[in-house]
Amino acid sequence: MAKVTNKLQVTVPKPLAVQLGIRPGDDVDWAIRGHSLQVTPAKHRRPSSVNRLRDLDP
Repeated sequence: MAKVTNKLQVTVPKPLAVQLGIRPGDDVDWAIRGHSLQVTPAKHRRPSSVNRLRDLDP
């Protein structure tokens, strides 16, 4: 179970994040499904800092 903070933030429980492959900094999509809230990993991942640095190398 997770609590909603006064800033309306929610922490994803670690076992669920690991199972879904959600890492710090990833985007997630939110959707209402009937009377439930569905959270899914966004389709586009942030590039890792290694990849961003590789893009800068000529």
